[in-house]
Amino acid sequence: MNYDFIVIGAGVIGLTIAEFLSGSAKDAKILIIEKERSIGEHGSGRNSGVLHSGIYYPSKSLKAKICSIGSKKMKDFCSDNSLKIKQIGKVIVPTKIDQDPTLDKLLRRGVKNKSRVELVDEKTLLELEPMVRSPSGRAIFSPNTSIVEPIEVLKKLKEIITSRGVKINFNESFVDFDYKSRLIKTSKGSYSFGHLFNSSGQFSDYVAKKFDIGSDYLSIPFRGAYYKLANSSNITLKRLIYPVPDMNMPFLGIHSVTSISGESYFGPSAFPAFGRENYELTRNIDFFQTLKTFKTLFGMYVSNKQNFREYSHQEILRIQKNHFIRSAKILVPALESKMLQKATKVGIRAQLFSKKSKELVMDLVIERNELSTHVLNSVSPAFTCSFEIAKHACKNLI
Repeated sequence: MNYDFIVIGAGVIGLTIAEFLSGSAKDAKILIIEKERSIGEHGSGRNSGVLHSGIYYPSKSLKAKICSIGSKKMKDFCSDNSLKIKQIGKVIVPTKIDQDPTLDKLLRRGVKNKSRVELVDEKTLLELEPMVRSPSGRAIFSPNTSIVEPIEVLKKLKEIITSRGVKINFNESFVDFDYKSRLIKTSKGSYSFGHLFNSSGQFSDYVAKKFDIGSDYLSIPFRGAYYKLANSSNITLKRLIYPVPDMNMPFLGIHSVTSISGESYFGPSAFPAFGRENYELTRNIDFFQTLKTFKTLFGMYVSNKQNFREYSHQEILRIQKNHFIRSAKILVPALESKMLQKATKVGIRAQLFSKKSKELVMDLVIERNELSTHVLNSVSPAFTCSFEIAKHACKNLI
């Protein structure tokens, strides 16, 4: 069967690409191929639901260029479709007194990226978030940071695009692409197309290589685990609490996450996973992937690229609950071990590694040729700015 557009993956990027296409080219035949039985089984459905404001990213990066406008588009989408959204704000706090220069750097980035941010003193911080402490008495306040329920966003997107005639084939996996016949092969058949979009998350590098794209990249899965704040803890967090991150790394550190329903979590850790879908430690283990992951990261450890050695030591310790809680306790000193329970909430980050620079890729990556477009590094804030990512991915095609 022939389609104008085929999208691989029904996560938030795939769904927003289909939403953009179906809204801009109303007569186009569009097919989404999804290997799972429903939407939201992986990254998009396991997302924290935080709509970031664009504080962290260098001004010339794609993340910086699209985060603020992408966040607004997602907020408008939720408001227009009566989806739950709360603007609860975020405070970013140094965990060491010598992190003040980095705090100032984040503030400058936030201003440059047109995020609403302000530097606050100890008195104001206590008014904003009484349970939080800053070693230097300074913090950044981002009042526009909001939270949504990710699975509800996905469901609404599915409802909209299917009402426009977009077809979604579940339980069907991408297998190969034949240049000569211009057909993609799946676990259930073959399809011809005008243009293909690869938004397959953890497997985006695998799909891209079938189209001779992204040979310089490797996807490395990092497993993120959380602890849940017990209802009996008597600790109430009004806002999201984040540490000043290591600017060399693409991870934001142990922070608080509040769900739409009001539950509070601390996390995530960021330890290499034993497979691209290794949510439970003893299940979905991929020995070949694990070998590639640890061989790659060992090289980073030896060379200490991006300060990876210190980061590794820190994350290895956080496997133990007492070390994990120690990181959270820096932000919220009143926390005690009994107040945090191991959560079922687990995610896997599809983190891209550059074989050329031998580093973890910090920015979003979108690459294309005449037949296909590939979203290769759909990490945070990809959910936040998914509508704007879709616009960029579809550029010059409609």
